[in-house]
Amino acid sequence: LVKEPEEIALMRQAAFYSDWMLSEGVRMVRSGTRYSEIEIEQAMVSGVITKMQRELDPVVAVPGLAGALVCSGPRSAFPHGLPTSRRIAPGENLILSVACFVGGYFAESERTFILGDPTSEQRHRYETDRLAQEIGFQELKAGAHCGDVNRKCLDTIRAAGLGEFILHRQGHGIGIQNHEPPWIEDGDHTILAPNMLVSCEPGIYCAGQGGYRISDSVLVTETQPERLTQFPRDLESAVIPI
Repeated sequence: LVKEPEEIALMRQAAFYSDWMLSEGVRMVRSGTRYSEIEIEQAMVSGVITKMQRELDPVVAVPGLAGALVCSGPRSAFPHGLPTSRRIAPGENLILSVACFVGGYFAESERTFILGDPTSEQRHRYETDRLAQEIGFQELKAGAHCGDVNRKCLDTIRAAGLGEFILHRQGHGIGIQNHEPPWIEDGDHTILAPNMLVSCEPGIYCAGQGGYRISDSVLVTETQPERLTQFPRDLESAVIPI
């Protein structure tokens, strides 16, 4: 479960390209064109593969070299919904969940965007998820118990009165697979150690309305955890006028 320095270096690169995919998706949405979920997904994936081919030597082809889940409106309430021909619309949520492999090593970056001025309900739910993600991130310290970290993270959502909308754990290990041990969830008794790499992705999923998920790829260190993915998480950055 503990990564070697060479593995971490590859995952840093994968995190960089994952953040680039988010930037490309945001650029498309900001253009004003009402793209479909599939169009956004295809552009992000083909764009990052082209970018990696231009900048990396060699590019190691693994199944799912790059991928994205793009879900808008009520469909964003599905934690792992696949892109469809549905077109984005004002007032809705848009979740961009992206990832790629560099040298066979994985990183992911996920953000929720609000298309237009957020309602008070959207603000509350977004800020609750952002706070839970921050608390969960801060708890990813060497010596911490995975189950305890998960509880402290998700208790933030419960304390805000949104516990009924929790559908999954805080996170999971990443590396040569997009989901691998340790599991940041109740029942995993793993003790976090320096140079483990995990996702931090608490979510709030409101059926029929929309979902909220913020995920980073996180390196456990001897001192403070380190986010490898750097895309902004604040509400102002998450609001896209269309």
